[in-house]
Amino acid sequence: MLRLLPLTRAGRAPVAITAELVARVQPSALVLSLDGGVFRDDAGSAVSTLTLIDAGVYRAVGTFPAVDGPRQVFAAFPDAGLFTSMVTMVDVTPPSPVIEVSPPPARVNSTDGGLVTLDVDAPNAYRRDENVTVTFDFPQNDVATIAVDLFSDGGGLQPVGSASGVCASRFDGGVCRQQVVDLWRHPMHAYRDVVGVLARVTDDLGNSAAVDGGRAKVTRFKWSRGNIYAPSLTRGGDLIVFTGESGAPQLARFGHDGTQLWSQPAVGNGSHVTMGSQPDERAYASSVVSNIRISARATNTAIPTQTFAPLFPLLDGFEQTSQPVLVTRPNDEIAYFPTAGAFFNCNCSFVHGWRLSNQASVTVDAGELPGYTLKTAVTDNENLWVPFMTLGGGFESDIVVLSLGAGGFPPTLTTRARVVGGVESAAIFKQGVVYLAGHTDSDGGVLYAMSGATVTSPWVHLPMNRPTVLIGTDAIFASDQRTCRLPIGSTTPTCVDLMQFSSSPILGAAPAAGAAPVLYDVNSSGLVAIDSATLSVVWQAPVSVRPRSIDCSRTDGGQPRPGVPGVLYGASAEGLSALIVDSPGIDGTARWPMPTHDPRNTGNSTVPLTNFYCP
Repeated sequence: MLRLLPLTRAGRAPVAITAELVARVQPSALVLSLDGGVFRDDAGSAVSTLTLIDAGVYRAVGTFPAVDGPRQVFAAFPDAGLFTSMVTMVDVTPPSPVIEVSPPPARVNSTDGGLVTLDVDAPNAYRRDENVTVTFDFPQNDVATIAVDLFSDGGGLQPVGSASGVCASRFDGGVCRQQVVDLWRHPMHAYRDVVGVLARVTDDLGNSAAVDGGRAKVTRFKWSRGNIYAPSLTRGGDLIVFTGESGAPQLARFGHDGTQLWSQPAVGNGSHVTMGSQPDERAYASSVVSNIRISARATNTAIPTQTFAPLFPLLDGFEQTSQPVLVTRPNDEIAYFPTAGAFFNCNCSFVHGWRLSNQASVTVDAGELPGYTLKTAVTDNENLWVPFMTLGGGFESDIVVLSLGAGGFPPTLTTRARVVGGVESAAIFKQGVVYLAGHTDSDGGVLYAMSGATVTSPWVHLPMNRPTVLIGTDAIFASDQRTCRLPIGSTTPTCVDLMQFSSSPILGAAPAAGAAPVLYDVNSSGLVAIDSATLSVVWQAPVSVRPRSIDCSRTDGGQPRPGVPGVLYGASAEGLSALIVDSPGIDGTARWPMPTHDPRNTGNSTVPLTNFYCP
């Protein structure tokens, strides 16, 4: 008896043909032939015999012709008059799926006070932080694996996983699989981009093919609203802002999706908002009345019906051009509002304080400073530095230093140091040490270091006139045409020409483990994302928004989504825009990552950044 063991399917790979012979004579080989061709081994040589490998068992390894269809295999023992055959189906064609990419969510602009959620230049685009569902439907049932990649011109090819989700096939006996693809897992070096889906499908015989799954438009636009300014973030990512959309000044709270949660009347035009760190998350806000009078007020953001109440009276003629500064203590906080101005021949400057725990207020006379205006004040919970700069005739600044003591209230006026140059900003490098950046009457800027109330180093002349942030031991600053990095202690910056203007750098976070933090700024072309290590442009956007704050990605309930791209809030002439950036919030490793230190706008280097940094 002679028989071939069944081989129902074969592909391009070499296969084993096995025969069994029951006979009194066991020849060393059997004759092997193939209908429509010959077997060939791995070396390409013809295979025409089955070789005895064991008692009554014969085997050969060869390949079928690479043509789909049935093939008949013959084996013979001519001397005994024994013949047999079998039919094998040859399959060398890879699976061929029908691929569908789910459409982006339908977006209709809300009637909620001018909220815009539709990117008018890309109305059918996915957002950067969304995902797509890719469906692979096969008429074949021999599918083994489906590997999914995303690709784009600027981002290369990015594997995103294997399609393993089960779905119902439209084909009788077919196979349907799905893969949910996070769009943010693919590099995107643009504001808007087109991302392609590529599938590598393989069947159980090893036949494979790359299949084009189509394209998806992607935008970084999230939402925008008109007439919104002075944003400060709550720990859950909501924004406390001033808005005039309803025709009158309002203090309002907006969700991270741009929806309005509450609003209440404000007095005058809003200028600054700082968020408290206590459980009630009190908002400290200041507004301008008749362009000269400041009304410092506070409200409990958790109780929107609470009165937006004045904290202390201020005289006409005083201007508060600095963000309020928040000093924290265990279970307590103190808000300090520096002011300066001229009224009835009194060229006065004051620092006003308000303590949450006992609702007490205090005013410290910082002295007469003729012709001065107030700039960014900062604190490290031990000292409060308040820079005042001249408005004309030679650039000089007075740095008023107040010691806060154990309780932080009331403060003690320590000294007033005069420095060359008009100080525009301050950044705290370490406890007790502040760096002051400003400009001179010549083309360039200055950088000072102060330890407590003492200027510890001579000023360094630098090509800058814009605020400074600190990454590790590097100061990052900008001039009219350059973005620069200066190692602390050095006098030689590294600069690149990005043609910047009228903005404050905002430091993002490393987009991936081990990568450099990202700076967000503006130039003549719009928003720019800059690699802080190389000062090279990562991507830029044709939108004229000036970075103001940055946050994590959030769930609907305000919980952080670690690893998901964050959102950058930028101001423009039209209002406030939320843009999806790859940075997962503020840089939680930086000492002073943005001009007001943190998205709460506290000006306090000890305030944790963890609420807004979600790597």
